[in-house]
Amino acid sequence: MVAATALLLMPISSVRADDTPSGPKAPQADGPRVTISVDGLSCPFCVYGLEKKLKKVKGVKTVKVELQNGLAVVTLKAGQPVDTEKTKAAFRAAVKKAGFTARKITVSPGSKKASKTPAKGGGTNREQQE
Repeated sequence: MVAATALLLMPISSVRADDTPSGPKAPQADGPRVTISVDGLSCPFCVYGLEKKLKKVKGVKTVKVELQNGLAVVTLKAGQPVDTEKTKAAFRAAVKKAGFTARKITVSPGSKKASKTPAKGGGTNREQQE
């Protein structure tokens, strides 16, 4: 209640989305990202159940499930060591426990500010290739 009151007392022109009563948040580096193509998602309750199971996997920072696309995007904590095969197996098991089928799982390294210039030789980045 105190935090909400402090924001209400601030002039509107000085309030930004990333402001808190103690000031703006420091940007954080993202850890590795896992993208999962999931079959069987049909309603918001499915999304909720899948999110709960994915959040229980060790090292998970954030989970976003897109119902329309059947995609789950999981960001792991920065500095989290990733063994690609073990990571895929852990997420495949979590999806199965939630009652769905994981079709494709892609693990990509964390982003530190992705470059918009293509890699040398005009190739695509590793995430797009898998």
